[in-house]
Order: sequence, then C-alpha cells, then structure tokens
Amino acid sequence: MGDYFNRSSPLALVVIIRFLLIGLILSIVNQILVVFISLFVSSNVFGRDDSVTPIIGFMNHYPLVNVSAGGKISGAAPDYMNVVLKEANIEAPIIVYPISRLVDMFIEGELDITFLYKSAVMEPYVEFLGSLDCIAEYIVPRSGLQATSLEGLIGKTIGVTRGGYFSRKYENDERFTLVPTSDVRGLIKMAASGRIDSFAIVSSAYDIVLNDPMVSDELDIESIEDKFGAPIILEKFEFHLVMSKKSRWKELQPALSSAIRSSELAGKLSEVSKRYHISEMECD
Repeated sequence: MGDYFNRSSPLALVVIIRFLLIGLILSIVNQILVVFISLFVSSNVFGRDDSVTPIIGFMNHYPLVNVSAGGKISGAAPDYMNVVLKEANIEAPIIVYPISRLVDMFIEGELDITFLYKSAVMEPYVEFLGSLDCIAEYIVPRSGLQATSLEGLIGKTIGVTRGGYFSRKYENDERFTLVPTSDVRGLIKMAASGRIDSFAIVSSAYDIVLNDPMVSDELDIESIEDKFGAPIILEKFEFHLVMSKKSRWKELQPALSSAIRSSELAGKLSEVSKRYHISEMECD
C-alpha cells in the first residue's frame, strides 16, 4: 500500500494530475459563474432599470384573461388595454401573473400599468388615470340554493380565488366557509357539480361565462345557465386604468389620461364588450 502512494510511482502521478485537473476545471467554472452573475446584477436583469418600455401586468383571471399552452395571452382585458394603448400611441408588452403576486408587484413598481377597481386601499400605491366602466362583485349561488343576499349563504361554502380582493369582505366571518382555489375555472366547475354552494366572481367575467359559447364548451358544462342562481351583487366599483406610483414611466400619464377621456375611446371599448358579451353597468 505504501508503494501505491509513493509520489515517484507513475500511478500516483496520474492520480495527482487528475486531481489537479479537476481542481482547475472547478476553478474555471466558478469564475465563469461569478462573471455571469455579476453581469446579471450590473445590468439589473432582476430589476426594471434596463426596460425600454413600460410593462402591463394582468392577473390570471379567467375568462377575462386567457393564457394558452403556448403562452399566448388573449381575452377581454388585454383587448381593452390594447385599445387604450393604441389611442395613447404607446407600445408595451403584457405579462400575466397570479392574483396573489400582482398587487405586490405594482406596489413595488415592478409592473407599470394595469386595470384595477378604484379602492382607497390602493390609493397610496397607484395613480388612477381614468375610469373605463363599472364592475360588480358577484357571489353566484348554485342552482336550487335559495339565496338572494350574503346572509342567505350563512353556513354555506363560498369558493374564492386565492389572494383575490373579493374574498376580503367576508374572509374573517366565521359564518361562511371559504374554499380557496387558484383558478376561476375550478370555482365554476365545483359550483356546477354541487361541490361548493357559491363562488365569487366579477360581473364582466360572469357575463362571459354565461354568454360566450366557446367558454361554456371549454368548461365542458352542459346548460351552464341552469347550473347557477341569480348573482348576488355585493358591491360595485369603478374600473380604472392605473399606473404604479413607483413606475419609471410617469411621463406617459398625460397620454394615458387623455386616451381614457377620449370621446372615440368609449365606442371602441364598447365594441370589445359586445364581442365578449359583457353587459355595461352603471355605478350607483
């Protein structure tokens, strides 16, 4: 055994050379990684300083926003936004995030522009640039459940999207059992099959669910309008175009505000609403 480790033996020299080569390779790889990470940090790839356009952020809220398996984004909300951007002569990419992340990203200025209901909660963090329409918060009961108000759901289950605003009015009320999911499709299917008693959804999304044949086919629910009772309106909100107060693109605010107030824009937005079977609603 002593001869095996003798530095003068050829086998020992081969072993030593191999160890030295391995050490050299690891050292080179480590240096490459350091340079690579430094380049990312210095160019702010993980931040927003290198962006050449503002970024539009939407919550993943089916069926207002749809993301295909190939990553293509479509739906009423992107179409509304594209109409506004065209009117303001602005080009910007649209990115979709889970509901739970979207608000935090706007608060931190990681995203620039979106649509939000007007709420005092968000006033410290976003600039409200103008109202597009009015939307309502619905609770939709399953068929056969005699509920015409929130009180009619005491002791019942309410399906909600995880992280969504619309659960906060009743999420701490022990009289209701909340069933959180990350996907609106799941809420609709669970209510249609009777696994939950009701679900929360915004009025425009529910209009599409009931009236767009492509959506009912995708959900694979026969006679979908017979599966649910009349929606309970909990609250109405103004639906606004907003910009993060931490956005680096504040110089675009006048153009966006002007676009929202354009007399021609209302007609173009109405065309989008009709295409998606969304009913216009007046705020009280």
